Amino acid sequence: MLIVSENVLVREGLKDVLKHEFRDLTIVDAAEVSDVVLRPAKRAWDLIVVEVGFRYDGAFSAVREFRRSRGAARVLVLDLTANDRNVLRAARSGAAGYIPMNVGRADLIRAVRRVLDGKTYFEGSPVAEAQAQEARHVRLSARERLVMHAFAAGKRNSRIAAELNLSAKTVSTYRRRVLDKLELQSTADIVRYVVENGVSLPE
Repeated sequence: MLIVSENVLVREGLKDVLKHEFRDLTIVDAAEVSDVVLRPAKRAWDLIVVEVGFRYDGAFSAVREFRRSRGAARVLVLDLTANDRNVLRAARSGAAGYIPMNVGRADLIRAVRRVLDGKTYFEGSPVAEAQAQEARHVRLSARERLVMHAFAAGKRNSRIAAELNLSAKTVSTYRRRVLDKLELQSTADIVRYVVENGVSLPE
């Protein structure tokens, strides 16, 4: 688990609470978003908790960057301002959850546990919950859906490249985009997602 906050007291307080509840996770912290975005990806994070502070309003852009660059990592937004508008902003940026800073210990633990379990947690906002749970494949372009279906059909890069008149490198790039947008990790996950969600070919 990675905690990103400019406030050392917030970082230390969160670590103190969470390390007792999630003993099987290593908890690391960073003071700046740039420290994470620019840091080489030496490990795959299960969860990134990022604080939205008064000074750093670009945290929502950071959430999108985390989702893009950190693959399957789930993101939980911790809002210092407890701004209702930020709940929807968090959902639209790709976060899996949102909690205001003034929540109690039990609510914090509940939010973290739900997000780690692959669920969403947007305190008091059914609209944000609905947006966060929207089918992930709607994020894909028509070409990305074609590539997704080709991989789901068991086709190899070279065959997909020939059928779609693309280079093998471009097909690999599309595959990576599909994995990132669907929050998946392998071709087998793509197959499972297509089957379970009944994803159709683009018209």
